[in-house]
Amino acid sequence: MSDALLVLVPLALLVAAGGWLVVSGIRARRRPRLSRTAATLRVAAGSVMIVAVVGGVGGAFLPMPYAVVVLPVLGVVIAVVVGLPLLVAAAVVDARWHRSQDAGSPG
Repeated sequence: MSDALLVLVPLALLVAAGGWLVVSGIRARRRPRLSRTAATLRVAAGSVMIVAVVGGVGGAFLPMPYAVVVLPVLGVVIAVVVGLPLLVAAAVVDARWHRSQDAGSPG
């Protein structure tokens, strides 16, 4: 049982982080604290993380040899390789947006 927890806890944390990114991105669209593009990129990163990890775990139940190990690891790799660049892009877009907002405001 402890071996299963060593695998499931990090996967659950990735799904929870993806869910937080989706929710915070949706909330940020409603408030002008974050640019719409950055909020959209944040939602996309969270969605990729959730779909990749859940898909990898679900694929582990396929009747294929080594699927139990390979597919969840592949899901995590996809979540990191695709999700992190989206988060970096969101941060860059948001920083530029804030800089342009500060340049336009008096003071």
